[in-house]
Amino acid sequence: MWDLLASEEEYHEAEEWGRWDLPVKLDQTRPYSSREFLHLLGRELAEIAAEDGVLTAAYKSRVPVFCPGITDSASPLA
Repeated sequence: MWDLLASEEEYHEAEEWGRWDLPVKLDQTRPYSSREFLHLLGRELAEIAAEDGVLTAAYKSRVPVFCPGITDSASPLA
């Protein structure tokens, strides 16, 4: 995703935020589909974002986003 839609710096900032903020709020006793996770991420972003992006617009419009390989373009961060 970052190769096309955002700079590498923005991707790393989003990855760091997503790694810690949203997952700790989720029910850890059950799995989430990528569609459900992206919906919840869109909701979180809609609350804090200054402008709409793909996930916030999809969340606000109730359009599901499917991404079967959600981490396929992730960079290796330790």
